[in-house]
Amino acid sequence: MSRDWNAPVWSQAVLSGQGGYKPGETRASNVTRPINGSMAPARFTPSASRSARTAAASITWRCPAQRYVLWGQIYPMKEHRSNSARHTTTGQIIPHSTFTYFATGDYARAVQDGMAYAGLTGSYSLVTVHEYQTINHGVAPATSALACGNVTHP
Repeated sequence: MSRDWNAPVWSQAVLSGQGGYKPGETRASNVTRPINGSMAPARFTPSASRSARTAAASITWRCPAQRYVLWGQIYPMKEHRSNSARHTTTGQIIPHSTFTYFATGDYARAVQDGMAYAGLTGSYSLVTVHEYQTINHGVAPATSALACGNVTHP
């Protein structure tokens, strides 16, 4: 899934039904990836693609009935890519103004407003951001969650 802030799309649903712009999106379904809650800290390198958050690579499933114990809480995650503005001097991702973007569809203006709000000045560049995000809506209820008998062990 991805989001492109440089490709505004008009949507009547934005701004509580008043209408506005949202970023162009590529959506997908059935993308849930269980993660054990361990998230590596943000790492920014000189490469063109920025990894904002990296999810834990694996999960150890352990069930008491099979002499296994489930450690930690499992979180539904999705892999996501987008473009963001990166401040040239500090290297930080600029928190653009979503209100400006939704109202105008102008990402450059939204970045400038975000820089002003954050007290930043100077130039920025666009970078690709790759991260794993929690899925906080559209998740099946707990009654549909996997139980130990449903878990397949490698």
